[in-house]
Amino acid sequence: MLNVSTRRPRRTPDPARSVVILLTEALAAAVDTRTGPPPEEIAAADPATGARNPAARQPGGLSPRELQVLAELTAGRTNREIAERLYITPRTVATHIERILAKLDLPNRAAAAARAAAWGIEPSR
Repeated sequence: MLNVSTRRPRRTPDPARSVVILLTEALAAAVDTRTGPPPEEIAAADPATGARNPAARQPGGLSPRELQVLAELTAGRTNREIAERLYITPRTVATHIERILAKLDLPNRAAAAARAAAWGIEPSR
């Protein structure tokens, strides 16, 4: 259980609030009781046959390369480090991260890494 008091506002930033914001996605996933495929997969299914679009099988509708970049984010790597590991340019990594954040509707890299961790996505060794 986490409890952050909001009765007395502080003039300096409260580190506990920052941590809670960063962990929101992971906490929500941990207590999520829903079962079944994610809504993206349900929406992508053909109503006539029930067949799913192969792209919809990827978590969050991300491409395989976006999933690789997301996995590297969970290790706390910089764009340059991710680029070196995946043999792409740092600008390409930045573009992938922008698209990941947009597709998952997340505010920052930390939230994306938390979502990936909640999904069990890890970088390859």
